[in-house]
Amino acid sequence: MTKSRNFQKLASHQTFNSSKMVKALIASDKPKLVKSFSVYRNNLKWLAENREKLRSQFGNNFVAIHNNEVCIHKKDLSTLLKEVEKKYGNSLEVVVDYVGKQRVSLLL
Repeated sequence: MTKSRNFQKLASHQTFNSSKMVKALIASDKPKLVKSFSVYRNNLKWLAENREKLRSQFGNNFVAIHNNEVCIHKKDLSTLLKEVEKKYGNSLEVVVDYVGKQRVSLLL
């Protein structure tokens, strides 16, 4: 049985140990995970660099970032997540965040 099949079997079992599932996923697709993390990090960086510009275009919306651009934006998070899943599956590369119209500062 391949590592990928082991993961599928483990994930489909109703009482699985999450750390075992994560280990199986990493073992079966490590190169893919490294690539996905790199793409995710680049999308996150792009979001941070462009947040002010995005406020005027997508203020008070949830946005999904893929390949350094807003691919989906919605007021409702669950609707956005359904569209992201439909378009990209369970991609680890898509960044989802809320873009408010105004900058918020927290005093801690």
